[in-house]
Amino acid sequence: MDLDSCASLLKTQMEDTYMGEKEYSLKTRGRIVFLFWALYAAPAIYSLQYVRPMLIVFGDAVATVNNIMTHEFLFRMGIVSHLVQRGQ
Repeated sequence: MDLDSCASLLKTQMEDTYMGEKEYSLKTRGRIVFLFWALYAAPAIYSLQYVRPMLIVFGDAVATVNNIMTHEFLFRMGIVSHLVQRGQ
């Protein structure tokens, strides 16, 4: 590529599109998508990797209920994070 074609490519990428919005490069769009994906995945990771092992004792319902009663705020935050992750 020569200098003129690089300049015209850069000018094309920087031109305003419909309604005065700037067109973003593919890399910028990918970063934005990753940011939204990370914000979407964070509550799920919190709920599944932190809250669940702290509260649930498999095979012992009494111990699970005791953990929920002891860590009520953690239980509620697990429910909230699950609802946020599901988008409801």
